[in-house]
Amino acid sequence: MSRPLYENEATKAKEKALGDIVCAKWKCELQKVSIKYHVDCLALRDGEAMAWVELRCRNNDVLQYPTLMISLAKVQGAKRLQEDTGLPVFLVVEWNDSVMFTNLGQCDFTLGFGGRNEMRDWQDQEPVCHIPIEQFQEFRQ
Repeated sequence: MSRPLYENEATKAKEKALGDIVCAKWKCELQKVSIKYHVDCLALRDGEAMAWVELRCRNNDVLQYPTLMISLAKVQGAKRLQEDTGLPVFLVVEWNDSVMFTNLGQCDFTLGFGGRNEMRDWQDQEPVCHIPIEQFQEFRQ
């Protein structure tokens, strides 16, 4: 049985707005891809693939926590995509006070176990990667 998706119209709208920022900054278009690729989009410029992109929106300030927590499976998928295609895999995160990015296929992290505090199902707790905030670059507009 597959896991339910917890996206709703509000989260989709926030992700779309963040994607619009990426497109304007990197002068590209984002093509949504299937969940099986472990990222949200493929970035294209003039029809040519330039990068994979994972978009995240957080409801806290960037320095509230020393790391960004993300699923180990997401990082593993990013590393495989980067290795298999030769394209970078960028994690772009919008916090309340900034938009930043890092190369998810190359970043350092510490391994932990965690996830959501408000459990929706048993899979909300899993092996996770804690990526230090210092590994993110400001996404200047």
